[in-house]
Amino acid sequence: MKAGIFVNTLKENAKETTEKLISCLTANGVEYSLVLDDDIKNADFSMPEIDLLFALGGDGTVLRIAKHCALKDIPIVGINIGTVGFLTEIEPNEINSVIPLLLQNKYDVEKRSMLEFVDDNKSYLALNDVVVSKTNDSRLLLLDLYINDEIVDKYYCDGFIVSTPTGSTAYSLSAGGAIISPQTEAFALTPINSHSLHSRPIVVDNKEIVSINPSNLSNINVMVDGEVVYTGKAKSIKVKQSNITATFIRLDKHNFYNKLLKKLNKWSVVDL
Repeated sequence: MKAGIFVNTLKENAKETTEKLISCLTANGVEYSLVLDDDIKNADFSMPEIDLLFALGGDGTVLRIAKHCALKDIPIVGINIGTVGFLTEIEPNEINSVIPLLLQNKYDVEKRSMLEFVDDNKSYLALNDVVVSKTNDSRLLLLDLYINDEIVDKYYCDGFIVSTPTGSTAYSLSAGGAIISPQTEAFALTPINSHSLHSRPIVVDNKEIVSINPSNLSNINVMVDGEVVYTGKAKSIKVKQSNITATFIRLDKHNFYNKLLKKLNKWSVVDL
């Protein structure tokens, strides 16, 4: 087996955890290669030939590398050295016990759906969400929402989120959207700070095609998993589910609802 290692070097214990992982991989005869943050910013970047990838960080770290892994069907093992870590699977103190399980194939794989946004013939993949938002210097957006070319509603708002079930526990949740089980074949549509009494989040089938059409002349940002991929005058933004999926390695103890309870409680606690 050959493993890749992708690390958020800004995290407090990144160096210590990386050294621990490398030591354990070496002791078990596993080859490894480092995937650097600067590498993935290169337009010509392609993932090395690896069997799986360890992502050390939080959910943002996993999001940055997920599309590259998905394109080559490389499973991800998330090691949480972040804050919440919905997408991570193990903690640093579990590394030594988990590596032997991976070598013995004692794990499951879980597929997560992704969204696709196409702009000027360039395709963008999102594991969490595609967000249309106003720029810092623009007024509120007036958006027309279409599903399969049928008008659904108009929104006077700061923006709009189209999220996968994976992304339903991220920005969409903060904006009042529903939490969706990762196994649900659907995605969520959530307005951001909508100036309307009847505005509500919508959950739609994953086969639907969503169009967000700004109807005023404000500038907009389009963000894919938190990265701005378009800034400019209003245009029709079409989002659909991709045929490509992200793959995660899961251990026997993994349970979405148990993790949801633990992570949201941790997220909500503020030290006074």
